[in-house]
Amino acid sequence: MTMPIGPSFIALQVRDLAASAQFYKNVFGFEIEVQSSPGAIIFKTKPIALALREPLRPLPEVGALGVGMVFVDSL
Repeated sequence: MTMPIGPSFIALQVRDLAASAQFYKNVFGFEIEVQSSPGAIIFKTKPIALALREPLRPLPEVGALGVGMVFVDSL
């Protein structure tokens, strides 16, 4: 049986891509690796890639946190 070792890619869906990208650049010092499309940014983070993207569907204005998170498992 294969045991997963953890996520290899994390994508956070955000309401304001530009403001969120500025936050991660200013607060954490992350550099943008790729602006993969008009609606997504991938940062130069190792060993786990971190991306911000516009939501695939509208995010609720209120409610539980973490609704827009996507974790990809590495096997």
